[in-house]
Amino acid sequence: MGWVLVAALHWHCAGSSTLVPPASASEPRSAQGTHAPSTAASRAERSPWPGIAALSAPPRAEECTYSAAQPWLMWQGAGDQLAPRRMAARPVVVAPLPFAAPPVLEVGSSGTRTVVKVANGWLVAVDRGENGGGLYWVRAETLEAQRIDGSLIDSVRWVGTSEFGILAVAGLCHGDACAQRTSLYELSSTVEGGWGLRPLALLKGCPAAISLAPAGTALVVAAHCGALHQIEADAAREVAVWPRHLGPVQVVVTRSAADAVYYVSFGRVVARFRAGQSEWFAPLECASVATEPSGRCRCVSAAP
Repeated sequence: MGWVLVAALHWHCAGSSTLVPPASASEPRSAQGTHAPSTAASRAERSPWPGIAALSAPPRAEECTYSAAQPWLMWQGAGDQLAPRRMAARPVVVAPLPFAAPPVLEVGSSGTRTVVKVANGWLVAVDRGENGGGLYWVRAETLEAQRIDGSLIDSVRWVGTSEFGILAVAGLCHGDACAQRTSLYELSSTVEGGWGLRPLALLKGCPAAISLAPAGTALVVAAHCGALHQIEADAAREVAVWPRHLGPVQVVVTRSAADAVYYVSFGRVVARFRAGQSEWFAPLECASVATEPSGRCRCVSAAP
């Protein structure tokens, strides 16, 4: 890899966005309230998926987006078959290991694990959220798990292989997301036969969702402060933005890095970003959201 970037990328943490404008020029993006009404027919016409409605703008009420009364809406499928699907619970991805996992590589019922096979064993990243995480090299000969990122301030939460190297992502979403950072590293073998980390980039916001573009042409990180970052062999750039109160939980990339479409789930609503534009969708029975005076969340149905 021919570049090293250890600096904060250009950022507008609380500013307006040309990709996702507020409902009106005078209303802040973080304001709470109800979207302007529209008919069920017009919403259905703007949605390519049965039972899914198009929103006129992203939700502005954070607690409504994560109301337990609403189903999880996640992107499922591949290529042209990619579509938002209702799910009773958020799926958890735990990559399998070809050996009995030692306790340090267990992630429990809600954690995630990513694995990269290398010549002398396996690189394993575990993410248990606030309960910890880390990056380990498991030796092929002994199956001993050796910690790689112990000297870092933030633990590595993800590891994967791109066309330009093995990459690792470190950071923790806790407290003020915009005050947190996402650290990106490249892994390489050491002269002693182990593995080391080389800093690549520092992004504002914690790493909420991570994915690789098709064929590993780019790494995509959805930060928990309102932006989607794409890291390529020689550059890192911001490719999409959204109101910072929305927390991404999933990102999927289709097509090549040069002509990419980005699909992001925010738990109860989803968005599609392409060609500098954004489209927002929710289940038809909850096509918009509103906050009651009590602070509780309720769905505003799009049904006639």
